[in-house]
Amino acid sequence: LALPIICPLVEDGECNSTSFAVMPEMAIKVDYQEMKVQESVSGLERVGSIPRSILVKLTEDLVDGCHPGDEVVVVGSLHAEWLAGTSSGGE
Repeated sequence: LALPIICPLVEDGECNSTSFAVMPEMAIKVDYQEMKVQESVSGLERVGSIPRSILVKLTEDLVDGCHPGDEVVVVGSLHAEWLAGTSSGGE
């Protein structure tokens, strides 16, 4: 866990303190796992097509529910997230 270099609760970002400490008793811990789900090769329409994939984020009781190579059905909500510094428009 990286310690902050500025005070996150101060709106203007200025904080005179440089002494930060992790407070384990205040931490909220959640089981979390990310997995990449890929289309089944047998379900592709054309020979030579590259299977599409999507990142799935799992929490709580869904963590460790499947293993690489398992076929799964994912039901949930889609949240679009962009990484900082990436371009849009297919560049």
